[in-house]
Amino acid sequence: MGKIIVIDDDVDVTESVSRWLRFEQHVVDVANTAAEGAYYLKMTTYDLIILDWNLEEAVSGVDLCKEYRSRGGESLILMLTGRTSTQEVEEGLDAGADDYLKKPFLMDELSAKVRALMRRATGQRTEKTITGGDLTLKLASHELLRGGEAIDLSPLEFELLKFFMLNPDKVFSLEMIQARVWNQRDSSQAAVRKYLASLREKLCPQDSSAYIQTLHGVGYRFSPAAK
Repeated sequence: MGKIIVIDDDVDVTESVSRWLRFEQHVVDVANTAAEGAYYLKMTTYDLIILDWNLEEAVSGVDLCKEYRSRGGESLILMLTGRTSTQEVEEGLDAGADDYLKKPFLMDELSAKVRALMRRATGQRTEKTITGGDLTLKLASHELLRGGEAIDLSPLEFELLKFFMLNPDKVFSLEMIQARVWNQRDSSQAAVRKYLASLREKLCPQDSSAYIQTLHGVGYRFSPAAK
C-alpha cells in the first residue's frame, strides 16, 4: 500500500484510476487542475505521483513535473501521455518523470507500472527519517524515537505525526487534518480529536501540548522547538 496522487484534468480518468488504486489498497488523492495538484504536492509527501502530460491549462504536466523537481521533490512520477513519438516521451523523462504510460491503457497495465515504481519507492525510503526536535520518525520501519527512546504508535497515529512533522509550525484546521491524513477512510471529527489526544499523550504524558499545540478556534500546530 502506498500514498498516491492522480493529477489529470479528465474527471473520468481520475475517477476510474483512483477507484482502481483504492481497490488495490492504496491511499489516493485526486487533483483535476495543475494549481490543485501543485498545492497537494506542497502539502503532502507521496510515494507516487501519476501525472497527465496534457493538462489543458497554461501549466502543463511537464511544467508541473519540472517545477516539482526544481523544489527538490523526490516522489516517483508516472507520466500519462497520449503522445507517441520518442522525442516527446524523452521530453517527459528529461523533465523528471520516472516512467510513462501511453493512453489509452488497461488497468492491469497501470497496476504493473505502479507495482514496479512502488518497489523503487520502498527502496528509496530505506533508512529515511524525519526529525523534529528530539523526535525521529523512521519511515521504512514505522518507528518513532524520542531522545533515543522508542514510542509505540498505531498506523494512523504514525501517519498523523508524519503529516505534522513534514509541515512544522504550520496551522491546520481539524477539517484539513481529516482530509489530508484520513483521506477516503471513514472518520468523524470526534475520531480525529481522539487520535490527536492519544498521539499528544504518547509524545509527552507530562504535557500534552509540548509538541502539538491547540490554537483555539483556528486549529493545531506542530512545533518541536516549543518543547
